Amino acid sequence: MKVETPIKEVSDNNRLKARVAEKLREAGMKELPEDEVLERRALLETSSFGEDSEIISRGMPRIFEYLKLHHPQLCPPQEFTEERKIDGEVAAQLHDIGKVGPPDATMEEQQAILDLYSIRNVDPSGKELVVEIVKRMPEAAAGRVLDVLSRHGGYEGMTMRNFWDKHGEWTLEMLDRYPRGINSHVREITALHHADRGINVKKFPGIRVSLESRTIGLFEEYVDAFQREALMVLDKYQAQVYRSGVAHEAAMDWLKAFFHKPKGQQQLGIEPDGEKKEGPGFENDPILDIILEAIDDLGKQGEIFKEI
Repeated sequence: MKVETPIKEVSDNNRLKARVAEKLREAGMKELPEDEVLERRALLETSSFGEDSEIISRGMPRIFEYLKLHHPQLCPPQEFTEERKIDGEVAAQLHDIGKVGPPDATMEEQQAILDLYSIRNVDPSGKELVVEIVKRMPEAAAGRVLDVLSRHGGYEGMTMRNFWDKHGEWTLEMLDRYPRGINSHVREITALHHADRGINVKKFPGIRVSLESRTIGLFEEYVDAFQREALMVLDKYQAQVYRSGVAHEAAMDWLKAFFHKPKGQQQLGIEPDGEKKEGPGFENDPILDIILEAIDDLGKQGEIFKEI
């Protein structure tokens, strides 16, 4: 028997899709994504992740313009174009759509996956098992989550950290399956927004690109490097100051300590949970240092996430 979707629910979905479409147009997107992508992004609007994406999308063009203004020798206008600025803002709007699950998830499964991502008071280390955390959910929703995970790489003993890390993979799967309006730059920026955790879901080459790359003609890779590292760092900064309520100065201290940890080494007391973590391997990365400078200066001025 076919189950009809209530008229109010359809109306609400259409309203949210229209809101998302308007945000993407405001970002400069000329061709909107397919409905499947808009619907996933619209579902995020019902959670705090929708607002997170909106806030981060405001910061991306500000960092882009800061780089051109304060580092014109490294970020010349002929390479840091308006089109590339749009790529970063669009990527920020779409980077978390994987938090509603993989492309083949039903509407009910999408909601259940989003509900699990939205659960608070989870050990920030992510060590707790998914099978334990889903017990906090209604039985039907818990069953849908476990069913989706069983089809998409879930396993006995899967931790919440493993689950949290799945959303980058699912985001890219969505953009690969429904590519209309999504260029290769947007795909790469979104796919690598957790490269700090060593997550490179499509094995994109050159996660780290040197400043010298533009001198040998790798202009696109060079600009992509700035954009993806900007999204990677801005995502963490926004989480610190908005979700955790950390002051700007403390957030910057945390970011600098986190990103400057040498790869393969561990430090104690840097993460909020105080446990030892392996460094992300971005030490001695001049591009990342310039991004941190931009966020620090714009954050001090209260401009980084300011609405226009």
